[in-house]
Amino acid sequence: MTEKTLSFLLREIGSAIDRLIELAEQKTEVIVSGDVTGLNEIVAKEDDVSRSLAALEEERTRLAGPKAEASPEIETLRNSLREKAEKMRVLNERNQELLRQGLKLVEFELKLLMPQPSYKGAPAQGPVLFDHKV
Repeated sequence: MTEKTLSFLLREIGSAIDRLIELAEQKTEVIVSGDVTGLNEIVAKEDDVSRSLAALEEERTRLAGPKAEASPEIETLRNSLREKAEKMRVLNERNQELLRQGLKLVEFELKLLMPQPSYKGAPAQGPVLFDHKV
């Protein structure tokens, strides 16, 4: 494999990771705003980029092997990829924590809406969400 081809692949991988970072930042915004539709759209885009990233990495591994000798340019590109991957990891962890907190809030709100047991053992009348007559 030529160094030029490896350099090209590493740049393409870097571009894909940049796109994932951009999507992770957008995901943070939609999680905070509670936009479920927007979140679904971003996740679909992430899946597409992740598939293309996996294909690029597979091609890089096939052509170069897991431990190819590296020129200074290649080593610089690899270090850049490591930094980008770390940034992506931090963003993903932040998004996971935001989602966990959101789920805890939803659970809390659901508990407030559910009837609480009374001392007599019969279920207490919970809040009525709608009034209906038979």
